[in-house]
Amino acid sequence: MKLVFLDASVPVQDVLQPAGFEGEIHRESIFHEPSDIEIRPLSPVVSGLKGGLLCLTSGFDPWNLSVFWFHKGFPVPPSNITSHIIRERDGTFSLRSLYRFIPTEADCTAECLCQVSNPAWQLPRNASITLIIHYGPRTVTVTSDSGAVINGPVHLNKGSPLNLSCASEGKPWPETQWLRGDITVQHSTETLHIPAVQKEHEGLYWCVARNQYGERNSSITLLVSDSGCEPTCLLVKLLCVGILVLVDTIIFIVFLIRKNKTADHEAIELSMSQTSPQ
Repeated sequence: MKLVFLDASVPVQDVLQPAGFEGEIHRESIFHEPSDIEIRPLSPVVSGLKGGLLCLTSGFDPWNLSVFWFHKGFPVPPSNITSHIIRERDGTFSLRSLYRFIPTEADCTAECLCQVSNPAWQLPRNASITLIIHYGPRTVTVTSDSGAVINGPVHLNKGSPLNLSCASEGKPWPETQWLRGDITVQHSTETLHIPAVQKEHEGLYWCVARNQYGERNSSITLLVSDSGCEPTCLLVKLLCVGILVLVDTIIFIVFLIRKNKTADHEAIELSMSQTSPQ
């Protein structure tokens, strides 16, 4: 007579032989399926830096498993996978499978899946994770009341208000700061505001965006006009003055040429009258 224990949660060595029972206790076709399976990132997954995902499961027996990883639905090469199986004190086994890769920003929200199977199990066990990719600030964008400013000058009349906004995307969201030279502009974060610009406000301003994964910046030059004329108006005026000066110069040159011709003509006539016979 045999006693067969199919309850995999009770190790056979812990079962006591009933009093008066003569025979052997056999454990037949008993196996343990894993209680659960999960994926954990080794550390924050950063774009451009080598990272890893760890697939963990335990409480299974027998130990021989097949482990597969999938990234965006595509099988991961075995060279990127390292798996270790550990025997626990209760006689079952646990798995630590490491998938190493270099993520990019394109991997943000991508799904990675770990699949573990054994012929004795009814179904393979799967665990998945949606990637959260960390990255440094992207291109810094500076905008004014009149639109985007791309590393160029901003012209304002004396007494006009200045409003510049700075933005950049990153994960985590970057902090932004305005600098003039290497000095932080007071009361400015994303927005640089000067209620009434003066000549002393002229100069180079930097917007710096940074998080723990990088830093980006963009610059603008503030120019302040004393007159009420806009830069375009000033350019037109300068052009008109230049044309007037050119016209006056041409007139003066023509006048000198004509004057010289008249003087030469008079000199010739005088010379001819002096040499004519009386």
